[in-house]
Amino acid sequence: MSYIFWGFFLLVINFSLDLPHSTPQIPAYFDLFPDFLGYALIALGFGQLDDLTGRRSSTHLLGWLVAILSFVWTMLNAMGRYTTLTPLSILVFLGFTGLHLLIAWLIVRKVAGLELRSARDFYSRPLLLAWFVELLGIASASVLRWIVPQLASVTNLIGIVAGLLYLINLWKAKDQIQIYYDAPPLYEK
Repeated sequence: MSYIFWGFFLLVINFSLDLPHSTPQIPAYFDLFPDFLGYALIALGFGQLDDLTGRRSSTHLLGWLVAILSFVWTMLNAMGRYTTLTPLSILVFLGFTGLHLLIAWLIVRKVAGLELRSARDFYSRPLLLAWFVELLGIASASVLRWIVPQLASVTNLIGIVAGLLYLINLWKAKDQIQIYYDAPPLYEK
């Protein structure tokens, strides 16, 4: 679960450097915490969660696929390609946003599955609530960006705050899952 937390941390925390060939018309940047590393860590974490549940799933493959796609996109941005608002860049952005929300949803589902299996509380409900608010904030910002840009900024900020709350609850879930699964089994008579 640590891999998933740190992977999601890399996705939420975003620091970038402007590259020398960057211009106001065509910005080029390099992300100090690249998203592809976050998705790779999440893919590894999905494998760990599969080991905990004893069931194999293909979620780790989705994590690796998104990590590879994100790496390609990061390299294109570093070269100054596809950074302006073109229809292609908008579609790619919306696609990555959808994949990000899908992966966050799969994390919630896996944590809920662990709760059912262990009869413990691993914070799946606060995770689900934060995910839902993030979904509403990001989706409404994507639509409002074309209608009322000022309101889109507000809803986008709501989505960002919800993403941070998701990250905090993911930390709590990680701690509780580690405590539960690292504890020695109780002796039963």
